[in-house]
Amino acid sequence: MKKFSRLNFLNKAIIGDSGEVLNGLFSSKYAKLDIKLPEYDFKRGKVLVGDINRWLDTEDEKLTITELINLLYENLLKDIITNKEHHFIENIAYTYMEKKRNYPIFKKKEVLWPDQNHPYPPSKPLNSNDRIIVIPIKILKESTLRGEVFLHDMYEAYSEFNVTLEEIITIHYIDVMSEIKKGNNTIVRSILKNLTQPDRV
Repeated sequence: MKKFSRLNFLNKAIIGDSGEVLNGLFSSKYAKLDIKLPEYDFKRGKVLVGDINRWLDTEDEKLTITELINLLYENLLKDIITNKEHHFIENIAYTYMEKKRNYPIFKKKEVLWPDQNHPYPPSKPLNSNDRIIVIPIKILKESTLRGEVFLHDMYEAYSEFNVTLEEIITIHYIDVMSEIKKGNNTIVRSILKNLTQPDRV
């Protein structure tokens, strides 16, 4: 079976009867994915996180950039599930393939991966204004599995589909930042609504 992320949960995970990923006794319910982001969009997201924390005015847990990426991914999954029809899946698969072909971040071949001393190192420049950051995010294993299943559905609907889960998360993050730069406050209001709910990611 085709592999849709580095973790390859669709092929390797043991799935319980109620849909959960079964973990070993000492195994975490989270998995780690390395996500590539344009350096400016990464910084733009961090500024947005700071704004959101000020708007929430909380003295307790603060939103982080990795939580924001996770939250955007969870919202994407919810949107897809509520529109899960064959023609919709085929269209969105084609759209993601086009974005992968056209977004500059996917034309970069060499990336420096994170290490203990430099958690988010930039790569060599794509051009003078465009560098790549690789950020590790912690994501629920069930959410990873759901994403891989969705990608397999797209592959069945559109046979040329060749986008990984990590790339889907990158594309969605870039699209959200693009909308925020245009002044689309609907996205920010949606993020705030999610964060004020008791089941925060």
